[in-house]
Amino acid sequence: MKLRKHRPARRGRPWRYWCARREAILLRAAWLDRDDRQFLRTALAEGVRPTALAGLTGRTVRAVRWRLDRLCRRVTSPAFTRALWSLRYLPYPQRQIVRLHRLAGLSVRQTADALEMSVHDVRRHLLLADGVSLRQPRPQHDPADVSGTTYLRRLAGQEVEE
Repeated sequence: MKLRKHRPARRGRPWRYWCARREAILLRAAWLDRDDRQFLRTALAEGVRPTALAGLTGRTVRAVRWRLDRLCRRVTSPAFTRALWSLRYLPYPQRQIVRLHRLAGLSVRQTADALEMSVHDVRRHLLLADGVSLRQPRPQHDPADVSGTTYLRRLAGQEVEE
């Protein structure tokens, strides 16, 4: 019988990383619709467990965890970040489309129905908005700021201690 060497357990990310990540998610949740924002705040800021949330909402624990995971992924995605950075540079119709599609998480068809436009026009405006966001200079981040919370606070109009 061949014995394997004991391998120590893999260490996870440090606690400070997850605190900064949670803070960034909560700051970015300001751009979500009211229900999603309240759901994230209840789960992350108040620390309510998914099992308790499932009991409150009448859904299964699996559905609550799935929704929490999807919201966190959407809020921390590069597309969401690009949309936040490029909002001030976009003309009004593209800004509306980006808010509904990228920030609120609606599909292209739902965005077209909400704005009473064709799907083709929505896709065209999204491509133009992506081009604008790629041309804009990215804000400078502090290397110690793991999740970009300083920039998000400035964007939300909150005071930032230097």
